Amino acid sequence: MRSLRLVLVGLVLTGTVFVLASLLVTQAGNSATVAVAVFCSVWFVVVVVNALGGIAQGHPPRLEAGLAVLVLAVPATVALGLWSAGGSDIDSARTPWVLAAGIALWAAILQLAAVWNSQRTIVRTLDAAAAVFLPFWLLLMLLNMALGVNIGYTLREELPLLALNFGVPAAVAVVARALMAHTRSRAARPLPQRQA
Repeated sequence: MRSLRLVLVGLVLTGTVFVLASLLVTQAGNSATVAVAVFCSVWFVVVVVNALGGIAQGHPPRLEAGLAVLVLAVPATVALGLWSAGGSDIDSARTPWVLAAGIALWAAILQLAAVWNSQRTIVRTLDAAAAVFLPFWLLLMLLNMALGVNIGYTLREELPLLALNFGVPAAVAVVARALMAHTRSRAARPLPQRQA
């Protein structure tokens, strides 16, 4: 089950990295090459860490190695297929793509945190995902703003977009955690006794 979830995370990350690369790579035609290089490198590290974690938990090394090949191969094959197709550059209506990529990236990090969370509590998993996602997403959006300023937009034009592009996915992460914590705390309270 863990391996299937990781394959799904890898597929979501593949799409997310390709969208982000097409938004952030300034030289036309190079976004697919950058995306496949970034994705395959990062995904290889994720798969190795996952396999080592499985071995540390007592799973047979041969089994973990076989699963690692599967978990690495499926998303990497999709990434290489997208690369061979040339990818595509996003030239217009960038904000919806940025927002979708941000939410997809948070969802992938959340699933990865859920797979690796030994505590098995959703609130701690949401905390871990937010702790990884928020600074990483802020860094990416600052890079996006710097690229916008570099190609001729003013800082005054870029700052509201930075707030929107960072704020919406960040709000999704923070609100999801708050809602889950609230739901969990309400579920833990005893029901009031009815008086006859």
